[in-house]
Parts: sequence; structure tokens; C-alpha cells
Amino acid sequence: MIKNKDKIWSAAVASREVCEWCGARGCDPAHIIPRKFLKTRHLLENGLFLCRECHIKFDRNVEFRDKVINILVGREKYRRLLEISQGIVSPENSKLKELKK
Repeated sequence: MIKNKDKIWSAAVASREVCEWCGARGCDPAHIIPRKFLKTRHLLENGLFLCRECHIKFDRNVEFRDKVINILVGREKYRRLLEISQGIVSPENSKLKELKK
């Protein structure tokens, strides 16, 4: 079931078509909060559509990641995602919605 939801999540995020950071075409959905955190793994709001180059930079460069989060995600949304990933609040109580089957 997780793999099926992963495919649906990726397709939904990839429907954005161009990198949200640089505008390049490509298909590389990225998790804002790493996918190892199951509570946020399938939240559409936990996804960014980045080209491969930006995705690698996002995962490996803390300064770039912070810049992307500040500009594209916003600190409030990022804080809510962190709270969900840590079990502090449920997705239902955070105004963020989990991907439906």
C-alpha cells in the first residue's frame, strides 16, 4: 500500500511540470520533510517539484534548503510539517491533508 501511495504522491507533485525553483522542465518530486517520516510522507503539501539538479542541492546543501523553504514553502507551513512528522499534531488538526487512496 505504501508503494502505491508513493506513486500517486509522486504523480500528483509531478503534475506541476516545471521546477518550482529554477523553472527547468523535469520530473523529480522532492519531500520537504524526508519520506522516512511516515506521518508526512504522503501529504501533498510535503512535496516540491524540483529538477534533478535542484533536488540534489536541496537534499545536500543546508543553505540552499533553507532558502527554498523560506521562499517556496514558508516557515509556518514548514513548522506545521515538522509538528506532524514528530507526532505533535495530526494532519487533520493542522489544515494539511493526506493523499487519499
